[in-house]
Amino acid sequence: MFEHSPPASFYFLVAIDDEEKPATFQEVTGISAQMETAQINEGGENQFVHKVPGGVRYENLVLKRGMIQIHSAFHQWCYQSLNGNPSQRIEPKGLRVDLIDAQSENNKVLMRWIFEKAYPTKWKVGQSSTDGEQIIESLEFAYTHFNQISTPI
Repeated sequence: MFEHSPPASFYFLVAIDDEEKPATFQEVTGISAQMETAQINEGGENQFVHKVPGGVRYENLVLKRGMIQIHSAFHQWCYQSLNGNPSQRIEPKGLRVDLIDAQSENNKVLMRWIFEKAYPTKWKVGQSSTDGEQIIESLEFAYTHFNQISTPI
């Protein structure tokens, strides 16, 4: 019988449109989809309300890592989108997020998500700590939808 257990140690690789050198992140949140519903009252019937499906709403994708000095294409795209000229056109791109098993020798991809038409909406640097902790860099992205590839790659 096949038994699967979650990885004890993992990290995430994030790349733009299949860029060859992905960025590394410690935490990813916002991989979420929620079906919105509309309520319809049935005429003459007061005991219940019909709920019908509406559109799907996605949370923003949030990537976090210890702050590092990198000048990759990923970092440049984020920086230019958030700090560029206000009249500059923001260029949505595809983002690939891979969940990596840190205990595997060859960086085994456990799960992959593809985020369509993503663009950065927020960049935040956490406060420094007196406890010797790292300063955390947080990047937030809006996107139209995502696809999940759950089979090992």
